[in-house]
Amino acid sequence: LPRKRHVLGKGYVLADARFVLGLGGTNMDIVASTNLQVVPGDSTPGHISSSPGGVARNVAENLARLGLDVRLISAVGDDFYGRRMLELTMQAGVDVQGCWVWPGDSTSTYLSLHGPDGDLVAAINDMSILERMTPEKLDVHAHRVRQAATLVADCNLSASALDWLFAHSADKPVFVEAVSAHKCRRIQPWLGRVHTLKLNRIEAQTLTGAAIPNLEQAYSATRALCDLGVEQVVL
Repeated sequence: LPRKRHVLGKGYVLADARFVLGLGGTNMDIVASTNLQVVPGDSTPGHISSSPGGVARNVAENLARLGLDVRLISAVGDDFYGRRMLELTMQAGVDVQGCWVWPGDSTSTYLSLHGPDGDLVAAINDMSILERMTPEKLDVHAHRVRQAATLVADCNLSASALDWLFAHSADKPVFVEAVSAHKCRRIQPWLGRVHTLKLNRIEAQTLTGAAIPNLEQAYSATRALCDLGVEQVVL
């Protein structure tokens, strides 16, 4: 039983039920869209909406709505956005006991602007609060990583936090979302330990160093990532 992780340690502490553990971003998404041509330096009429976001948080909510036992490790500020997002995430069925609420810090925010064709014109994200999720802080959650059946991480985590995660993940499947071309480099040293990697063309180009102008090159990129050890690639 200890070897199979049904019993934890010599005190015969029974393990919790199998669950999915998400680690990464929780942020407020503020989305602006317009049917008019965006003019730099000018104000453009349009529509603005906000909703809970963050890759790890989004995945956790969707898995919970599908009926899975899901737990989340993330960080928010002690502000309106942070408290509201934890409330909504908990209502969706996600266990948020592993989330920090840090006074004096602002909750992560993602601000995007979309033009008439719906494509992204520009975006800015402020995820600086996640830098506080250091390996020393994460150590209090080592038992959650050991007990989880599956791990889901996003590259909003710092390189040191990802190092910590893989150091504690043993042989558990780890699903990773690349997030952005800037941040996906953080997962490069651990590609051989990733079960499933989800990324877009720009992120795949960053990790493989090869241009992806067409579908044939997209297949080549997925094969290259699998050759580096990734078990499954979703591009």
